[in-house]
Amino acid sequence: AQELGIVTPAATFELTQYLTLPEEIELIKILARAPEVVLDAAKALEPHQLTYFIQESIALFHKYYTANDSTLDWSALSVIIERYDEEKRKAI
Repeated sequence: AQELGIVTPAATFELTQYLTLPEEIELIKILARAPEVVLDAAKALEPHQLTYFIQESIALFHKYYTANDSTLDWSALSVIIERYDEEKRKAI
């Protein structure tokens, strides 16, 4: 992301301690590709790349959610979102 000029909040890596399942790590890896996918699609004038990326992300999230719905710790997710938003505001 930094190579593309995208500012990534420093706390993002610290927050990964809340991610304990392999599916969570896989989701983060997929979603972290978003800026690169958008840039590549724009450069190649291939907007369908965005559709494929979104479909891949949704399928992975659906698989994760279905397998872990009863055990998900939504409080940890809210902490991650709040901390990320704080760091993002600081970076701007």
